[in-house]
Amino acid sequence: MKEQAEFADLADFPARLRLARRQLGLNQTDFAAIGSVSLNSQGKYEAGLTEPSASYFASLAAAGVDVHWLLTGQRSAGALDEELSTVVDAIAPLSGDQRAAILAVIHAFAS
Repeated sequence: MKEQAEFADLADFPARLRLARRQLGLNQTDFAAIGSVSLNSQGKYEAGLTEPSASYFASLAAAGVDVHWLLTGQRSAGALDEELSTVVDAIAPLSGDQRAAILAVIHAFAS
């Protein structure tokens, strides 16, 4: 883990991984299935205890996860613009009920 401390963006990987999972509305079991790993492995990745393999990242990318952002903290080209990314990051940690309320407001404005 010494190497991770030298790279602040990589040190934040576990937090970004949890955020990505929550943005998709998935629990660790379902996210682990997307990455073709065990629940135990997923938990260790999110706790920063172990590092995922390239095949894990390939599976996440195939499911639409922005792997570049997971690794660097920067959205990849073609992903959300900065303003939308800020909105997503603000909504991601909210509970399901809070998200539903925000979505209802967004739908009301869109109508």
